[in-house]
Parts: sequence; C-alpha cells; structure tokens
Amino acid sequence: MRIVARTAALILLWLVFESMMSWAAFCTPAAEKYECFFRGPLALLFSELIGWWQGVFGKADKYVALFTATAYKIAVAVGTFLDTHNGAFTALATLAVAAFTFTLWRSTKGMLATTNNSINLARDEFISTHRPKLIVRQFQIDPVTPGNPITIHFAMVNIGSTEARPRLLGCQIALWNVQGNYFEAPGINATQDEINVPPIAGGQRVSWRMVSTFPVTPQQIGLIQSGSLLIQILGEITYKDGLNRQRRTGFRRSYDRLTDKFIPSPNSEEEYQD
Repeated sequence: MRIVARTAALILLWLVFESMMSWAAFCTPAAEKYECFFRGPLALLFSELIGWWQGVFGKADKYVALFTATAYKIAVAVGTFLDTHNGAFTALATLAVAAFTFTLWRSTKGMLATTNNSINLARDEFISTHRPKLIVRQFQIDPVTPGNPITIHFAMVNIGSTEARPRLLGCQIALWNVQGNYFEAPGINATQDEINVPPIAGGQRVSWRMVSTFPVTPQQIGLIQSGSLLIQILGEITYKDGLNRQRRTGFRRSYDRLTDKFIPSPNSEEEYQD
C-alpha cells in the first residue's frame, strides 16, 4: 500500500509540473480560457489513452456482439474437445487422484516412521537408564546325609526397574579343600545350559534348586563338620534386557555350618552383576 501511495503521489506531482511547464511554454496571456492545451509528454500520453478509450467504446454494440460471438465459439470448441477426449481426461483425472493418494501414503508412512522412531528412542533411553539387575539370594541347604547328593535352593531376584529374561545358567555344587586350595573330585564344570525361565519383572523372583553331581561319603561329612571341606555353590546367569543386550550375574557362596548361612566370595571376579 505504501508503494502504491508513493507512486500515485509522484504521478500527481509530475502532472502538476507538466501543467506548469506546458502553460509556460504554450500559453500566452492573450489566449482564451479553452484554447490553451497542456502539451507535456505525460499529458499527451494520457490524451492518447483517453482518445483510444473513447474510440473503442464509442461503438459498444459492435464490440459486445463480437465478444459474445467469440466467447460462444470458444465455449463450443472447448465442449467439443472435452466430449471427444472424455476418456483421456478421465484417465488423467484418475492418474492425478492416484498420484495424490500415493503422495499422501508416502507422507503418512514417513510420519508414522518418524513417530515409531521417536517412540523406540524413548523406550531405549528408558531401558538404558532403568536396566534390569539380577542377583541371587536366600540360599538354603537340605540336610547332608552320607551316600546322597547335596541339594541347595536359592532365588533369582530382579532388583532392577525393567524386565530381565534369563537365558543361560552354569551352576555347580562342589567341595572346597581348605588346606589344599582345590575342589574335590569331580571338580566343577563351567558350561552354561539353556534354562526355561519366564521373564522376571522388576521386584519379582524365581526359585531355583541345584543338586550336586556326586554323593557325599561319610569321610567327607566328617571333614565338612571339622571345617576342612567347605560346601560351595558357584554359578553364572546370562540374561537379556528389553534392548536384547546380554548381561551376566556371577556368584560363589560358601556354606558356614556354624551360622547356617552362605557367605559371598570377596573376589569381584567371582561375585558380580554386569
């Protein structure tokens, strides 16, 4: 609006200037009032435009008739063309609708993918900061009798915030020779086996039972009572979190017959939660 106003003001000023210059150049004091014409360049241009306008619309009826006839012919030609090529126009319209539908589908698919990525990213960040964490506790031992294997019960507990999915377990019961610093035969087997344990939610636990691969002899019972042999349970649990990342929990516990408790190993290579 400011540009239009400025342009109009400049034209008006130029017309005043043209009028003054024309009057000074072409008019005399003795001239009659209507005998003096403004003859500046801009004034002459406007005069020509006004003459053309009067010449055209002085014969309005003829031009109306010409315009009407021309418009009618154009309308008839367009109608005939559309009627002749209606199949092609229908195909073009169908293609246009299909192209629009495809574009809409691509846009919707892209928005859906972006939304899913945002949701997955938020979920991954939550799981990373609220990981599951399996520990073992509540160890209990059945009475040890000659000629029978040793049975120990314990619980896998998820003290984390998200779900843990146990996959593998390697666990053995063994007799540790205190003086010789070795395991009595048959020793231990570090192989992990697949376990069928349902996912453990945060705060939940799963009970487990282990039985030694050997029976206890009367001589070994005597050494256990004297403290020369220690009943130990060793193991490693492999589980996965919600991001399918593999984690491990290791433990080594020694049974103290005086307190009837299992004591964790002070070695961080034997007691850990990855």
